[in-house]
Amino acid sequence: MNWIISLGKVHLGDCMLVIIEGVDGTGKSTLIESLKVECLPLHTYAVNFSYPKGYETNVSAALARGEYLGSIKVFKEIFRLDPDAVIICDRFHLGEFAYGPVKRGYPEWLAEKVFEIEDEILKEIGQKNIRLIIMGVSKPEVVMKRSDRPGEYLTELKEYTEVNKRYALAAGKTRLPYIVIQPDYLNPKQVLDRVVQFMVEEIDDNF
Repeated sequence: MNWIISLGKVHLGDCMLVIIEGVDGTGKSTLIESLKVECLPLHTYAVNFSYPKGYETNVSAALARGEYLGSIKVFKEIFRLDPDAVIICDRFHLGEFAYGPVKRGYPEWLAEKVFEIEDEILKEIGQKNIRLIIMGVSKPEVVMKRSDRPGEYLTELKEYTEVNKRYALAAGKTRLPYIVIQPDYLNPKQVLDRVVQFMVEEIDDNF
């Protein structure tokens, strides 16, 4: 992948889908806002998949799957029209895997279904044009206190802990190019630098 740093902006030689995952309070919003500045702004698009789809298992799962599959088609069309596009997702399919069993009562077999979404992502977008960033934490109790939505969705420490564990589990299951970043030990600038470095790395078929 060819890239240059021009006037402080990252210009990738190809379009890219960047998915930011992690429990509330890990700094996803801060990272996304920084990436919107760091990447060429006229070609950067940010979308949010963080909001709950509903609490009934069958409704949530069906809506989520349709939303993700439909969005992938839209992403492909954006890339066709804008070859320099960088699409940044505030959560995507792994949010269902992490949150579904904890907050919506998904059985494990249903949670595992989200990984079928990756077949479509890889087919339509291509591995070299995807970056998955998972924000993990070693101290969920600290993250819970700094969440900007305390008590709205995750209401107990055990929920933060369980969702965080499920994101770690997801890292072992995903087939997308990914990194795990622990913001406990990094400041926002260091997080941004690591993500940008990952974005410009070459990804081969054996990732």
